[in-house]
Amino acid sequence: MTEKKERPKWVKWMIRVVVAMLVGSAFVGGCSQLNKKAGLDDDHIFEEILEHHIEEQTGLDVDLSPSSKEK
Repeated sequence: MTEKKERPKWVKWMIRVVVAMLVGSAFVGGCSQLNKKAGLDDDHIFEEILEHHIEEQTGLDVDLSPSSKEK
């Protein structure tokens, strides 16, 4: 039987960050749909922070809610 290799700490941390960002994006996307149905503003602070973080890390300017204008 082969033994499993232990992942380095930075890999575990990076996996957690990616999972947290995916969960956050799903949350923001869900809120976006609820806001649209309720007639509320679509660009909120969590989305703007996530967009800024993505731009800082990748250099890509993304808009997670393209149906609304940027503030």
